[in-house]
Amino acid sequence: VATMPPKLQDVAHMQWISKGHVSQAETERLTAIYQRDPELIYSVLGKSVWSSLTSFYVRNGNYSEGINYAKALPDEASQADHVRDLFKTWVEMDAKAAAAAVNNMPQGHMRDAAATSITSDLIRKDPAAAFEWAQSISNEEKRRKFTRYALEDWMQRKPNEAMNALQSLPPEERQQQLYCSAVHRARASLSLRTEASAKTAFTASVNASVLAAANQELVSSA
Repeated sequence: VATMPPKLQDVAHMQWISKGHVSQAETERLTAIYQRDPELIYSVLGKSVWSSLTSFYVRNGNYSEGINYAKALPDEASQADHVRDLFKTWVEMDAKAAAAAVNNMPQGHMRDAAATSITSDLIRKDPAAAFEWAQSISNEEKRRKFTRYALEDWMQRKPNEAMNALQSLPPEERQQQLYCSAVHRARASLSLRTEASAKTAFTASVNASVLAAANQELVSSA
């Protein structure tokens, strides 16, 4: 009986995994394939292989093992995608354990990915906690973006608390958050589509406390 060439066996195995057939043994074999021929994995599965493996770890509750596996992935984007998807489910299943795991991770793109998942989960549940998590993100662009998301929801519920949190930010970031909040509110309340129109509607749309803080910033920087 003819034996299938090793490379074709690898391809057949990966195609089997791509249909959702993932187990511990399958995962170990896939890892072995990656170690000897990473380009083959990308040519057959592309990034879908990582989502398949993420599903395996989530389904079996092996979250910590999933984090360790992410470290072996070939690039930072793949690592971040894997960790983000992993924590998206983990925080829903066991928020305390997920938070503890993030707190034990070193600063960097993988921790940032995990923190964004936790922040996103908390924004509508507990915007104050979401704000704290957003502030722990090391990447400046992502930190400011998720901080803004948390503040926007928090401002609608408890504006005084949100303003106190806003005042704790560095002056430059505080001014940016005030401006972005103003633009967001203008667009939402007046159905404006352009940034220029949103600026014009600033005083008509911004919460009074936000406007007062904005004026104070302008006076201080004058």
